[in-house]
Amino acid sequence: MMYPYGGGMGAGAWISMAFVLIAVLGLLVAVALAVVRGADRSSPAAAPRDEPERTLADRFAHGDIDAEEYETRLRTIRANRP
Repeated sequence: MMYPYGGGMGAGAWISMAFVLIAVLGLLVAVALAVVRGADRSSPAAAPRDEPERTLADRFAHGDIDAEEYETRLRTIRANRP
């Protein structure tokens, strides 16, 4: 039997398919970004160069060390960098 009129999908079905397609593509992009970001974190990266200086500055800011000790240790850190 043939359906000459109204046998196809309606506008609601097309709109629903478009939303599902957009959702699936968005999910794929989110997974891809998570994988890429996770790969960056899992790689064995060295600590940033300024991490010791930042730690030393934090100790100075909290009052754990005085200005003279801060300057001495800062010179030592900078002199021993590779």
